[in-house]
Amino acid sequence: MAIFPVSGKEIPEIDLRQITVAEWRNLFSSSQPEHEGDLTIAKACGLTVEEIQALPLFDFRALFKEIIEKSSKPLDDPKN
Repeated sequence: MAIFPVSGKEIPEIDLRQITVAEWRNLFSSSQPEHEGDLTIAKACGLTVEEIQALPLFDFRALFKEIIEKSSKPLDDPKN
């Protein structure tokens, strides 16, 4: 489990099974409203949108990095 660089707290467990393919793809669409992207990230992490939006920028970047890394792991990884 990674640690947030600013707050020093553990990054929450990321469960990508909680989001759809459409939500995942929309994360990378420049036309998606920020709130919808925050909602997708919140769903994947078990946080609220308000908690996501209250993160310091570097903590948010660390969280998003963990999501990207988790999404690139093989499907046969028991932690996926």
